[in-house]
Amino acid sequence: MFNIIKILLSDKLKKVGPSIYLNDMKRDIELSGKDFRSLYNALPNASYVWKKIEGDLILIAYNAAAEQITEGKVKNLIGIKASELYKDRPKIIDDFNECLAKKAKISRETIHKFLTTGKVKNLVRFYDFIEPDLVFVQTEDITKQKQVEESLKKEEQEKSLILQAVSDHIIYYDMDQTIIWANRAASDSLNVPNEKIIGRKCYELWHNRKEPCDRCPVIRAKETGMTQTEEMETPDGRVWMVLGFLVRDGKGELLGMVEITRDITERKQMEKALKEDEQFLQNFFDAIQDGVSILDRDLTIIKVNPWMERMYVSKSPLVGKKCYEAYQNRTSICPWCPSIKTIESGEMHNQIVPYPSAENPVGWIDLSAFPLKDENGSVVNIIEYVKDITKQKNAEQKLKESEEKFRKIAEQSFMGIGIIQDDQVKYVNEVVAEILEYSVEEMMNWTKSFNITNIIHPEDLTRLREQRELRRAGEFNLKPYISYRIISRSGKVKWIDQYSKNILYQGKEAELITITDITEKKIAEKKLKDSEEKYRDIAELLPDTIFEADLEMNLNYVNSTGYTMFRYSPQDLENGVNLAQLLTPDSLKKAKERVKAISEGISAQPNEYELVKKDGTKIHCRVHSRPIIKDGKIIGFRGTVTDINDIKLAEQALKERNLELSVLNRIISLGNESQSLREFLEKSYDQILDILSFDRGGVYLYNSETEHNVLFLHKNVHPNFIAAVEDIDISKGVFNKIFDRNKTFYVEDFSEFMPYSKELGVHSVAIIPLRSKDKYLGSLNIGSSVHQVLSDIELELLLAIGKQMGIIIQKFESEKLLKESEEKYRRAYNRINLYKDLFTHDINNIFQNILSSNELAMLYSNIPDKLQDFVEVANLIKEQVARGAKLVSNVQKLSELEEFEKPLYSIEVCSVLTHVFDSIKRDFLHKKIKINFFSLENKFLVKANELIFDIFENILINAVKHNRNRIIEIQIKMSKEIINNRNLIKLEFIDNGIGIPDSMKNIIFQRDYRKGKASGIGLGLLLIKRILESYEGSVEVKDKIPGEHSKGSNFIVIIPEA
Repeated sequence: MFNIIKILLSDKLKKVGPSIYLNDMKRDIELSGKDFRSLYNALPNASYVWKKIEGDLILIAYNAAAEQITEGKVKNLIGIKASELYKDRPKIIDDFNECLAKKAKISRETIHKFLTTGKVKNLVRFYDFIEPDLVFVQTEDITKQKQVEESLKKEEQEKSLILQAVSDHIIYYDMDQTIIWANRAASDSLNVPNEKIIGRKCYELWHNRKEPCDRCPVIRAKETGMTQTEEMETPDGRVWMVLGFLVRDGKGELLGMVEITRDITERKQMEKALKEDEQFLQNFFDAIQDGVSILDRDLTIIKVNPWMERMYVSKSPLVGKKCYEAYQNRTSICPWCPSIKTIESGEMHNQIVPYPSAENPVGWIDLSAFPLKDENGSVVNIIEYVKDITKQKNAEQKLKESEEKFRKIAEQSFMGIGIIQDDQVKYVNEVVAEILEYSVEEMMNWTKSFNITNIIHPEDLTRLREQRELRRAGEFNLKPYISYRIISRSGKVKWIDQYSKNILYQGKEAELITITDITEKKIAEKKLKDSEEKYRDIAELLPDTIFEADLEMNLNYVNSTGYTMFRYSPQDLENGVNLAQLLTPDSLKKAKERVKAISEGISAQPNEYELVKKDGTKIHCRVHSRPIIKDGKIIGFRGTVTDINDIKLAEQALKERNLELSVLNRIISLGNESQSLREFLEKSYDQILDILSFDRGGVYLYNSETEHNVLFLHKNVHPNFIAAVEDIDISKGVFNKIFDRNKTFYVEDFSEFMPYSKELGVHSVAIIPLRSKDKYLGSLNIGSSVHQVLSDIELELLLAIGKQMGIIIQKFESEKLLKESEEKYRRAYNRINLYKDLFTHDINNIFQNILSSNELAMLYSNIPDKLQDFVEVANLIKEQVARGAKLVSNVQKLSELEEFEKPLYSIEVCSVLTHVFDSIKRDFLHKKIKINFFSLENKFLVKANELIFDIFENILINAVKHNRNRIIEIQIKMSKEIINNRNLIKLEFIDNGIGIPDSMKNIIFQRDYRKGKASGIGLGLLLIKRILESYEGSVEVKDKIPGEHSKGSNFIVIIPEA
């Protein structure tokens, strides 16, 4: 131990950990063994020493930090193999192998779950190779560092969000003025995605330049080291205030440059307007392509623009004249004059007027009058804005006179449409006829003798007449909409909405009217108005909470149900209650978004929230809300709150039921898809672990003869745990309770039944009986390395899964019995053919050889010179007798394999091979045989029986017999493999014999291949194949050297590990 620590602290180890340097320590001081131990234990990071022994790494030492981080449990691991400790963590094994292979230091950052404590930490693992066969491992806990990094990342994200929300353009450059980062406002100003401007130059993007702008404040800040500002104008005419400054780190080193740009276009425009007011007005007059006149209060023209001078050139000069004289050839003020109305009201007025006069309308102008007021708000001048709309009026004339088109549109309308001209109906559509209950023909034939006012309700008649007279008198500022009642032909009173507009129809002025029947709307409004008085009473009687709140979410009203539901009192409401007090954080965020939408007039569907009562109890509610509008403005919202807790519980129950059905359907599907019971159980088991978040366990199948549960498959279970529970008598003791045949056994802490279970990775356990009707078939065991809690629903689901799996297991067992019956028949048939073949070929051949040898022996027995030949013939007879005995033995063993299922047990392979080697050497004393054995371990246990001797013996006999070399070389390699979650032992028998051609490799393990030229090894290999099949193993043959079969063979045997 002390020698190891000395090595760790020698000059060979320059850096023990991330922050401990011992470069020259040993040179300066000579430490005792005790000092070395103290110093090693003082290392702040957990340290471990592994020693390479027989192809694996063994833990031989650790320091105090390792004992602390594992809560003292590391001492139980001294002597453990790395391959065993980390068998489920192949990456750690890879790191060990890399360190050993490279004989160098390596490090790895990882998220590590301690096998001893179950805790998860962020670690950096340092591996260092130390001659001749040590690996020194240190682990540095960087969990807190990672947490700090995450906090910093979150803080950076929050800062970024703030910068993104700023309306000013913020851009961060490197020292070459290349954009590294920009906020959203900057990229939005270019209407391009943010990533499109990264790596570009600002003067390229905003100024369409190939080089920096003159007096660029960012460049000047770089040159002077001081913050610089500059007003700049972009090609689109906008003016910007640009601020440039440098960014330095804590040491004063330059990191980059920042530019903050604010749009000051409007401010600059206002400044320019104030400075150039007089020039602006003149430019306005000169530039505008419509007419502008400025009048005094007496309507005298005091200023005109060039357009007016060109328009009324015959009246020049215009300044000094009255507007009605110059523009309308009148001696008095025009009756429709908008300027007079503007002087009187102080507001803008508009009028469409003819020119040059009403008596001779050559064209039309749109005349708008705007007031110019002094500081007291009094109108001192009038601006008349004149726009020639003659072409527009002519277009309207043509459009309105296109009666046929109009009729097509009108007849498709949902509104009633009519044209009245000179008090006569010129046009009505079918909708009008339907509303008034007169036919279109009748209304078109109405003359002046029919007073159209007869259909107007008397109470609304005066109001309609006044409006019509005003319209005829030229009052064009009347609202075009009006609602009134009519009396239909049948005497029904109906409400209609009417829209009126003066138009030109067939060259003459007419009135276009559209009407809509709003009778039902009016009835509804009246009902609503009548119901307002009842609203409060009804609200108090409703089972739902009714509330009103302002846009700040302060409650103004709650009905009595609300007080009862949320445990508040009227006094609480009077003192002030905000909806935020009744909402969980997540629901509050959603509610604020909803209130914002209401304030913006956006409608939305009802929402579900989690609300909190005054006593802290939480309930799920559905909230309907609508805006409260007063004087056209949204001032708050009102709504209803419905308790949906019971609905939520029902939804959860339905969801859980659907989950149960989904899982059971999946189990049934796997039962139909799987080709074997093992495949079904493996796939089903993975599904169940995944659904319930458990991570280990296994499936037991019940042996009714022994009343034992036998472990059929397992996952992530510690070998020591398996050894304790692999074969269980469930009829006795505690296992009789744990393996209940009718109900699920569940315990959150299994150490109550097995004290050391947590150390073996088992904390919580559920054991579910597998049943088919009344038959117990085994159990489904699921476990977790951490504490797990299963709900009653989940336990019921597990019980249902157990029943369904039991039915499927029963189905597989029935199918297995059927297949076994079929297989027995097939094997019996094959045995008959085999025995027939044996007697026809093999035994007959042996008898023939013995007969021939006997004749020679009789011949040689009387000739003294042939004594040696006589001995050879006698040996040949002996060999043929032995061959016959071997053949009989093999047949007997094959027959036993076919008829009986020999029990399997744990057998150590190396000891069997040793006995086989001795037997081979005795049988072939005249052969020179060299057998080499290669293995990383000294002991290999397999599930087999005494017939394993025959497997190895037959393979080696064939290797010796079919070999023409003076020295027969046989290599045997052994290793462990995991295939399809099965632990297997692999044996390779590699010889230098005559080999086996590719055409025969796939058939030598079948009896029929002997019908060709090959002979001598068929029955032995068939026996090998059948024995291995009984072990659930396999055998195959390959070339010793791929592609060169004549160089020798490689027989590969796979047997399940015990």
